[in-house]
Amino acid sequence: MHRRRAFQVSGSKFHVGPASCLLSVVCCLLSVVCCLLSVVCCLRTSGLRPFVRYAILANVKSLGLFLILLGSLGCGKSLEKQVQEQIRTFDHASLSEQQVEVQNVKENGDHAVAEVRITTAVRLVKKDGNWVIEEFRIGDRRWERAEHILAVINEQRTETTLQQLNLITEGIRRYADLNQEIPKVSSFEELMDILSPQFHNQVVRIDAWSNPFSYQTVGADAYDLKSAGPDGNLGTPDDLVPAP
Repeated sequence: MHRRRAFQVSGSKFHVGPASCLLSVVCCLLSVVCCLLSVVCCLRTSGLRPFVRYAILANVKSLGLFLILLGSLGCGKSLEKQVQEQIRTFDHASLSEQQVEVQNVKENGDHAVAEVRITTAVRLVKKDGNWVIEEFRIGDRRWERAEHILAVINEQRTETTLQQLNLITEGIRRYADLNQEIPKVSSFEELMDILSPQFHNQVVRIDAWSNPFSYQTVGADAYDLKSAGPDGNLGTPDDLVPAP
């Protein structure tokens, strides 16, 4: 038995690069030209009455400010449009413009964070009396199985977490080479405080599943460093450890 329900994913964050904003640059240049023209107008109309010159100057300056504002608005719309288009077609998806609403975009140097609302649908199947999501709609008559999405996500999270574990292990080795002993701490948080930034240039607190790493010393010269893995529980078969 299947049932289709519409749902929304809101508050998602999407990172993008800097926008080109050519319209903004052009309009700013035009505003400078307008200011120069205003000076020329004043010089060439010196024979006019003062209130006429002031009116000409005010109108030209207003035009320059309008062009600057127009350029800024064009830049913002351009960035929102880029975000919407990338989400609509992400990984060959084909969502409509109405399904992707860009609510807010904040730029910070060479990065930006966009808050978006995505409207799509899911197919559910009843298992043991409970409704379970089976497929997500990613386009017109295009559906992706939930288990496939989770498999890809877990694969990438596993790779990221193993890389983190190997880098932390390298930091422990550097510490031990200098101090002739492994870090003698009782928690992973204390381990990071000791290693960063001299022996490990990044402060890592959690794995790719947002669960804390585990660090315990075993005897005088050994330690146990691991991640709880996909299930989030230590001591289970899917725990991750650094490469030997």
